[in-house]
Amino acid sequence: MPVVVAVVVDLLDCDRRLRGDVIREIVGALFDFGLVILLGKPSLTLPVLGEFVGIAGYEVTPPPDRLADRVQLRTAFSTERGEVTRFVIQLEYWLDGDWREVVRYDHDRDALGGHDVAEEGLHRDVYRDGEKHDTEEVSQPIPANEAFDHAEEDLRENVERFIKRFEKWHGVKDRSDL
Repeated sequence: MPVVVAVVVDLLDCDRRLRGDVIREIVGALFDFGLVILLGKPSLTLPVLGEFVGIAGYEVTPPPDRLADRVQLRTAFSTERGEVTRFVIQLEYWLDGDWREVVRYDHDRDALGGHDVAEEGLHRDVYRDGEKHDTEEVSQPIPANEAFDHAEEDLRENVERFIKRFEKWHGVKDRSDL
């Protein structure tokens, strides 16, 4: 157990990048021992878990919501006094042993190169072959809370359309079970 604590503290202090297989072992061990109990402060656990799932620095990073055998919706967000300050919501597809981005919404007015939905409006990033392929404007400027809700609703309502396009682009024959 001291090794697990040392690794977590090291990650918090040094922000080192680890291989995926090492991270999976550490995450499993942390859940086995109870991460919150080990660190004593839930607020310290969230950035660490965000690093493990590929979405760093958000206050809330719930487990992905599995929509089908090879399809999931990943969400992360931060709030201040009940207002969403930043978020990412993305549809993902399991392909060639890894979760791939299909469509992504995000809002982070303070990040370098970030987007502010209250000033710029809501948009969705469409991914193909692991890279951003297109950006589609979705709305005029709207409050971040509304943008967050709209983004999640859009991905859930249009999941089949987004996944079919992704499968076509990647030569996949109806493996999503939607």
